[in-house]
Amino acid sequence: MEENVRVGKYVFRFGVIHLILLVGISIILGLLEVEANSGVSIGALMGAAMAAVIKFIQDNKRAPSQSEKSQLIWLSLLVAVAISILISSIFFIFSGEGQEVFEALISMGFLVMLLILLFASAVCFFVLSLSYGHLAKKQYETLVKHGKL
Repeated sequence: MEENVRVGKYVFRFGVIHLILLVGISIILGLLEVEANSGVSIGALMGAAMAAVIKFIQDNKRAPSQSEKSQLIWLSLLVAVAISILISSIFFIFSGEGQEVFEALISMGFLVMLLILLFASAVCFFVLSLSYGHLAKKQYETLVKHGKL
């Protein structure tokens, strides 16, 4: 039975890559004058999780155990929320539209905002769970099959 490894460095890797992907994709879409949507955020989330889990597999020669998977999911979710808050705060501070967006959010009411946050968190949780679970096992099997592990 394998001993659980510390997942901190993989969560840090997730956070750095997630931030780079969000900022990079936003810049590219801005230059192309294309409006971003939630798909961009989900793609960045999944890309960062896959980069973290691939590094985990390479380092440990296995997919994450159930307890490691849980830690990776919850800590990555917290990091993703922190990054979203950071990016949103920067937008509110430097954008002329920040005040308008803030007022629109306030006018929706607390319950609606809470429901939106819960739904978005559930979607992020599902994506992270898929990435650190099923997709991690498939990635491990593929690496073994191709002799890379």
